[in-house]
Amino acid sequence: MNINRVRLALSLSGMVVAVLAIMLNDRRLVWGAMVLLAASLLVRLLASRRRPDGHGE
Repeated sequence: MNINRVRLALSLSGMVVAVLAIMLNDRRLVWGAMVLLAASLLVRLLASRRRPDGHGE
């Protein structure tokens, strides 16, 4: 599984959890969504640093 798929999976699951948090009015789900979305951002930043040219894609 490549980095882009991991990042995409994290961001999509974060969005789904965010929608559920709004629908259920549950703060714990909001925190879960923020963790998933932050992990997606972190994966993107780490992937861009690994590339020698400095570009993520």
